[in-house]
Amino acid sequence: DILTKVRQDYESNKEWRDTFNNGLKYLGFKPENRDNIFSGASGSWDTKLTEALIRFHAEIFSELFPADGPMKTKIVGQDNEALRQQADRVANWSNYYLTRVAREYYDDSDVMLNYILLAGSAFRKAYICPIIRRPVLKYIAPNQVAIPYTSTGIYDAPRFTHICDDLQERDLKIMQINKYYLDVDISKTKLTDKERADTDDLIGITDNRTQDDEPYTVCETMVDLDLVNFEHIGEDGEPSGLPLPYKVSVAGDGTVLRIERNWDEQKEKVDNLYIKKLNIVHYKFMPGFGALGIGLIHCLLSSVDTRTKIKRMLQDSGVFSNFPPTIRVKGMRLEHNDLGFAPAANIEIDTGGLPINNAIQQMAVKEPSQMLYQLGKDEGDGADRLIGNMDIAVGDGRQDAPVGTTMALLAAAKKPQTGVMKRLH
Repeated sequence: DILTKVRQDYESNKEWRDTFNNGLKYLGFKPENRDNIFSGASGSWDTKLTEALIRFHAEIFSELFPADGPMKTKIVGQDNEALRQQADRVANWSNYYLTRVAREYYDDSDVMLNYILLAGSAFRKAYICPIIRRPVLKYIAPNQVAIPYTSTGIYDAPRFTHICDDLQERDLKIMQINKYYLDVDISKTKLTDKERADTDDLIGITDNRTQDDEPYTVCETMVDLDLVNFEHIGEDGEPSGLPLPYKVSVAGDGTVLRIERNWDEQKEKVDNLYIKKLNIVHYKFMPGFGALGIGLIHCLLSSVDTRTKIKRMLQDSGVFSNFPPTIRVKGMRLEHNDLGFAPAANIEIDTGGLPINNAIQQMAVKEPSQMLYQLGKDEGDGADRLIGNMDIAVGDGRQDAPVGTTMALLAAAKKPQTGVMKRLH
């Protein structure tokens, strides 16, 4: 039942993921082979998306993840020396833990920021790792998440699923030996295999793993269930039918590996509300119209697609302009049909008695279009305005410009980055 709902939730976001996956190729990591157009046709991509990613990433990562640690503390309410000392201890220990002990935290955050900026959404799960026995803050890519698209967020969603499709056999065995998972045999059934393979192909990754190296897939779903023999008991002493919050871990082949209570049992003896616990944080570049956010790919896909086409047309036109094709009289004999010319070359041909100007001629081709060039430039300027990726030449203006005017220009240029950082904070 859970796997059926997970697949439904995953499919509900298919269009969002398709847009993200389609936009990955515009990063230009993998040049496109367009020899089907003509041999040597341009396969380059517009760099606007990559430029925006690098700029946003550099600005935001340095702000949110400084070298001495990301933790800051704030005293709420009345301030005193004892509270200040406690706040300093909390900040110092947390920064030590995130920079020295949990060394994976910064690397995870670095990769997670790419997903936030490009896809618009990424998730982080906080939990005690049953293998290394300490707190872990692990990012979850948006293509590893199943959530009903009609939900406004993870807090009111009827289900939230982390599709862990990279669980290695060693880690699975350790968790089974330590009785975190049920010790049963499971198969390596995939839920997102085809889609992940397509994504890898778009960014130029080839998966050469053998069957033995293939990871397992386990879905950890936060869901409300009315379990037999664990029903909620009403005031009359009878089962009330109230579904209670659980975390259920299900392998890709449908084997249930773990069922975990997901509410505070001691607290519910008092208030009887059974509020689910959330150890998931959802980061957004910009809020979308469903459960997931929108990122640079969604904002710039149309623009970079247009500029890519214009760029390729201009490059191909430049090739034709510098090396125009020729036509020749039928029956004229050449040693090679693919005859090429090199500097100071002496080419021998048999024109069959015709003047060479009548036997072979260059085809008329145009220079690269200035109109296309201007259209591409206007499209790029529009993309810059859209994401605030403008270079403000502060020093090029009046030397006696008021400080307030200069500061206002800088603040306007930083507004998009500031908005994103505020949401991430």
